Amino acid sequence: MSLDFHPEQPALLAGGTFNGDILVWDFSRDTDMLIASSSKGDDSHNEPISKVMWYKVPGKKKLYHVLSVGLDGKMLVWKLDKDKNRLKLSKGYVLLAQHMPKSVKIKSSKRNPEMGVTSLDFSCVDEETFYIGSESGGMFRCSVNSQVSAGDSTSSISLVDPVKLTFLPHCGPVYSVNSSPYHRNLFLSCSSDSTLRVHSILQTQPVMVIEPASGYLYTVRWSPTKPLVFAVTTQDGRALIYDLKKSHWYSQSLHKMAVLSSTI
Repeated sequence: MSLDFHPEQPALLAGGTFNGDILVWDFSRDTDMLIASSSKGDDSHNEPISKVMWYKVPGKKKLYHVLSVGLDGKMLVWKLDKDKNRLKLSKGYVLLAQHMPKSVKIKSSKRNPEMGVTSLDFSCVDEETFYIGSESGGMFRCSVNSQVSAGDSTSSISLVDPVKLTFLPHCGPVYSVNSSPYHRNLFLSCSSDSTLRVHSILQTQPVMVIEPASGYLYTVRWSPTKPLVFAVTTQDGRALIYDLKKSHWYSQSLHKMAVLSSTI
């Protein structure tokens, strides 16, 4: 379901599976490339993994853990233990439905139901801040340093509620969020509701809403070199590039291709 190479050790690859397992491979080995995996049970995900990534521990220059995001609402941080061939759960967060506006109804028998997390990205300028999009369309600014308990948990560690701010939700699952590498307050989101949004963390309403009329929008990314340029991939197989310097609505469509993953 998701793969991510280590940012400093290119032979290490982390992956998340449909059944909720987290795996790490070392491709520098000739045999037995699988060097670690998550354990089964209450400390693991029980639904598909929507994203896995190497997470830089705040305050540590070269220390990375594995962060997994699941449709069960959990965001789990794993410490790699190569000696024991396992991933040890070190911290966990969970997204609760209580953060959605009352106009959005979440059906569940639980008092504090979880919401599936479909996308996540860290701020490029603040390593303690991250943004998440949910299966129900909600978008949130979160903090890794949150101390708010998420309530009862069967996990070996206490799960934390990381949400600090709720933004105006999309009308469908949020497939991608991306923080601006140039402006600390801006991030992008795209959804199955066919809209692309530019957000500021200083307000809950989007700064701009773009509707390419191309069906579901799967992935959105800021340009790493041009502050006002970003791209989005569409259901009909196109990559659309927008340049806000020329016009709010200017876009360049690339040739059609099958684009369903975060490859921009």
